[in-house]
Amino acid sequence: MNLENKTYREQLFIHLDGITIIPTITAIHKLGILDFINKNQYFYLSDIIDNNNTLNNGYLNIAIRNLLSINVLSINDKEKYSDIKKYYVNHKKLNQIISIIDNNDFNKLISIYLNF
Repeated sequence: MNLENKTYREQLFIHLDGITIIPTITAIHKLGILDFINKNQYFYLSDIIDNNNTLNNGYLNIAIRNLLSINVLSINDKEKYSDIKKYYVNHKKLNQIISIIDNNDFNKLISIYLNF
């Protein structure tokens, strides 16, 4: 693959991330999940499920994977393929996202995608 194609693919995936991540982050913020995550250094998926019984576990798993993809969350490499993972929180990034959502400044969330 040449450099031009690689650059194009990287931009395309950043754009696709934005399409899925922005509504996902907004929804889980409205459900109080981002606040729950922000109160912890780490958590398990079951912690969120136990505190909110109205969630669809499959969609929650996808939302958490989206947060992993933008490095708001991380996991230990040894747990990568495990069914039960401990998620570690990057509070700096999470607080930036919560601040943007709380201020209804979604242009900051999508600004890197507008130039695509």
